[in-house]
Amino acid sequence: MKSLNTNNHLGHNDWRLPNRKELESLVHYGWSHPADWLNGQGFSNVQKRWYCSSSTYANFTGYGYEVSMDWGGVGYTDKNGVCSVWPVRSGQSVSFVSLIISLSGSGTVTSTPDGITCGSQCRAYFNSGTPVTLTAQAASGFTFAGWSGGGCQGTGTCTVTLNADTTVTATFTRDPVGKGDVNYDGQVNVTDAVLALQVIAGISPQQIVYKEADVNSDGKIGLAEVIYILQKAARIR
Repeated sequence: MKSLNTNNHLGHNDWRLPNRKELESLVHYGWSHPADWLNGQGFSNVQKRWYCSSSTYANFTGYGYEVSMDWGGVGYTDKNGVCSVWPVRSGQSVSFVSLIISLSGSGTVTSTPDGITCGSQCRAYFNSGTPVTLTAQAASGFTFAGWSGGGCQGTGTCTVTLNADTTVTATFTRDPVGKGDVNYDGQVNVTDAVLALQVIAGISPQQIVYKEADVNSDGKIGLAEVIYILQKAARIR
C-alpha cells in the first residue's frame, strides 16, 4: 500500500487494505469459485487465491485474517507472510452487516440482491440498511413451513432490512408418507411391492422402508400393503 500512496496511484494517495468484512462482502457463496463470479461482474484479474485483510486475528497481533477468492473461506496468516492484496480506498463510509440463513429440513433459500444461495446454513454480508428479499424453495418430499427471525414470517417471500447482524431461519417439513409408498419416493409401484415382500420374508432391504406407508393403520408393512401396491400398479385402484 505504501508504494501506491507514495506514487499517487491513479491520482490518489489514500489506498489501504480492506478489512475482513469488506473482503467477505465480495464473496458469492452460491458459486464454487467466487473469483469466477467477480470477474464476470466488472472486476478483472481476480485470482483464486487468499487475499489479505487489515483485520487482526483475535488477540494474536502478529496474524491477520485472510479471505479465499477460490472457495470463500476465512483463515488467518502471519502478517509478514505472502498473500494477494486488493487495494481499496475509503470513499464514502459504509458499514457491513451479516445475514445468516439457517435451514431446518430440506430446501434452498436465495436472495435479491444476490449473495444468499443456501442448501444448508450460510452467511453473506450486505451494506447496512440494505433490504434483502428472501425466497424459499422446498426440496422434493418437503413443504416450506415458514420463516422465523428478522421479522420474517409466513410462507411467501420475506424482505428483511439489515440494520444489524441478522439470522433468519427457513423451516421445511417432510410431506406425509402416502399409502403404499414404502420407499417414500412419491410413487407407488413394483419397487415398493418388492421392498414389502423383503420385509415379510425377513430380508433386510438395501434402502429405508417407511412403515408409515401401511394401508390398514396397523403400523406395519405386510401382505395388505403388497396387495394394495400391486392393485395400484395394475390400476385396479
